[in-house]
Amino acid sequence: MEVYDAELFNMQPLFSDVSVESELALESQTKTYREKMDSCIEAFGTTKQKRALNTRRMNRVGNESLNRAVAKAAETIIDTKGVTALVSDAIHNDLQDDSLYLPPCYDDAAKPEDVYKFEDLLSPAEYEALQSPSEAFRNVTSEEILKMIEENSHCTFVIEALKSLPSSTPNC
Repeated sequence: MEVYDAELFNMQPLFSDVSVESELALESQTKTYREKMDSCIEAFGTTKQKRALNTRRMNRVGNESLNRAVAKAAETIIDTKGVTALVSDAIHNDLQDDSLYLPPCYDDAAKPEDVYKFEDLLSPAEYEALQSPSEAFRNVTSEEILKMIEENSHCTFVIEALKSLPSSTPNC
């Protein structure tokens, strides 16, 4: 057995035609990373990887046909309604969506508390329905708040809010 110095050997493939080499280099530069990985999986991948590659390719064809169908449907709608009508519909829908979730906003309010009016937040019927459940909290005394803290019957947020409420009696 003979041992040779590994630094002496530099193996390079020998192509008889230079054009083949330039085509391979050009093809390698134009391919994306995904395409290069797919070609490696095709050549050397496991059965599971090859199945996943075939599934991904089939789904890509499905995506392309879906994109074509959506584009065709959009063109049809634009042709029938017109661009200006679609833009005005979109603006109208955006305004409607905001009003479904938020009460009217008053931009010209002088104070922060006037931006949203209380009457717009709660209807009179909702306000009346909340009167009886809130009675225990509206008339709470400082002794009852201390008892709530000791018993740990309410979360700290509720207790802090009760402490900051204006008291109806002058001695609290």
